[in-house]
Amino acid sequence: MKALIIWNIIVFVLYGIDKWKAMNGKWRIHENTMILWAFLMGAFGAAFAMVLFRHKTRKRIFLIMIPLAMLENLAILYFFGRYFL
Repeated sequence: MKALIIWNIIVFVLYGIDKWKAMNGKWRIHENTMILWAFLMGAFGAAFAMVLFRHKTRKRIFLIMIPLAMLENLAILYFFGRYFL
């Protein structure tokens, strides 16, 4: 569980870095990579970063994929919690 929390913090920070890069005209993190991080159990960190930093909130792909990633993350947690804990 600690690893999951740490991973979500990492995803949160990476979204924050991308926001900083966007504001400063730097080379950005690819959107597909950011969505992939969310699907790899980082959806809650991504969603929190989107709200807090107001980052990627106008992008339709993020408005669709991040909630789907959250559902996927919850389904995986449910499955592992039910069968392995």
